[in-house]
Amino acid sequence: MKIFVLGCNGVVGHAVALYFKEAGHEVVGSNDTTEVSLRSLIEGQKLDAIINCTAIVNQAAEEDKAGAAYLNAYLPHLLESLTAGIETVVVHRSTDCIFSGARGQYTLEDWPDAKSFYARTKAVGELVNDKDITIRVSLIGPAQDEEDGSLLNWFLQQREVKGFANAIWTGLTTLEYAKTIESLLKQKAHGVFQAAPKEAISKYELLRLFEKYFPNGRTIVKVDNSRVDKSLVPDWGTYDIHVKDYEQQIAEMKQWIEHHPDLYPSYYYDKK
Repeated sequence: MKIFVLGCNGVVGHAVALYFKEAGHEVVGSNDTTEVSLRSLIEGQKLDAIINCTAIVNQAAEEDKAGAAYLNAYLPHLLESLTAGIETVVVHRSTDCIFSGARGQYTLEDWPDAKSFYARTKAVGELVNDKDITIRVSLIGPAQDEEDGSLLNWFLQQREVKGFANAIWTGLTTLEYAKTIESLLKQKAHGVFQAAPKEAISKYELLRLFEKYFPNGRTIVKVDNSRVDKSLVPDWGTYDIHVKDYEQQIAEMKQWIEHHPDLYPSYYYDKK
């Protein structure tokens, strides 16, 4: 397959692009989200899929509403429009944050009830048609930028962390996400899907798994916070998708990091 990864330098995009390349696919990438650039690329190359890895998230979306509205809401529909009438599949990443977390175990039929600007833009950006793919998911994974504030990158720089026992999570590593996209594309899937293992996990237990596989004598303090549960019920429709459990995913993520030491030079931990 010939794959175009949009947002190829970010936490998600670099992992997706490299996975597809190493899996033997032809990969092109860009961070240019202007309509002129995208139109030129789509018209100039016969692409099997465009994987949109761009987003402005959480507080950054509140601080840059114009940028968030463009990237999160408008851009996926622009890609949908630019590929209308051709076979190129748009793969768009949505989020568990479209839900408030008041209840948990959200299904595809549940109405997105979160009220943040980020949540609303992501809900608007979902693609629902007979060709493209939208995946609701929460992702963790390594970052190339040492200053990146994503969860794993932050964790590996700490000596003592708070683990929230009542913050309930479902999600994938960026590596598992890439594998899942590849499987959906090979099955010629379309629709809206929810990506998650069968069971949810607390952020406290997730950090404990991080320490198990990236040990550095960290102290993880269990905090009984007010319950926030954005867990998703996995839903792949009629397609054959198997998501690994959290421990398997994190074990494979560790192997990925150790196989690409040049990408993550700041990731030091006890490797014995």
